[in-house]
Amino acid sequence: MKIQKHDGCLPVKPFGLSRHVLAAPSWVMPGSLAENCRFLAGRVDEIGLLFFESKACLAYTRQDLPPDLAALPLSWHIHLPLDLPWPNGRKAAEIALRLMEKAAFLGARRAVLHPPAAENANALEGFIREWTRAGRSPASLLLENTAANDLTPCLPWIQNHGLGFCLDFGHMLLYGQTAALLRALPELGSPAMIHWNAPGPSGGSAGHGGLNSLSPAELALGRRIFALAPKGSVMMAELFDWRLFEESFPILRAWDLQTAPAAARGLSAGLPL
Repeated sequence: MKIQKHDGCLPVKPFGLSRHVLAAPSWVMPGSLAENCRFLAGRVDEIGLLFFESKACLAYTRQDLPPDLAALPLSWHIHLPLDLPWPNGRKAAEIALRLMEKAAFLGARRAVLHPPAAENANALEGFIREWTRAGRSPASLLLENTAANDLTPCLPWIQNHGLGFCLDFGHMLLYGQTAALLRALPELGSPAMIHWNAPGPSGGSAGHGGLNSLSPAELALGRRIFALAPKGSVMMAELFDWRLFEESFPILRAWDLQTAPAAARGLSAGLPL
């Protein structure tokens, strides 16, 4: 799909959820970051800026992040780099904070962080120290489950510092983390954000397939996980292909409509799994 130029006229928003913030990544089709964001304006509520590579993203200029992006009707968060220099928590935080400053003009305050590998979880201490020293709230830092860390090793830091939690549904399925994460939910708390994707038709390590490739059992689990998210949480369709986003949205919309009555009755927490 070719990127559509932004001519100042926003599309009539065809997507949206009743109780949650609908988000998309800053790359859903070929084109620059700015072109993707302009395309997404009016289609989603929030964009997750994919700052995946430290060196490349630190080199971003006003051409990459033009000032006019701030006028788009969007909220923003940052996905911090995947190549942070763990286990050096202090240095990792310095890079993260420099990137947060780059996006400060957009009002981006929350960040998703891939934590260090399980055996280096204590490196979070140095990261959190620098993060809070810079005046940032621990709750604005959302730890995401990854292949190297299902977040259970991070529980002491999540609880002691009040860190946020981003559940990646596709990672949970792909890396066999479902049982561990569901057991840990009382300690992790409610997810502030959920990344929605599937392991993919081939089950390959890359994952991030569309939700329509989920099995019936996985769809049922997805609906129950969706219901755990409190009102106002971010539902991020972490799909790097706009076609997959369009195909997956009806599933998120159906879950949104199905779980709203349960949430209104106070049944969203503690669903039997």
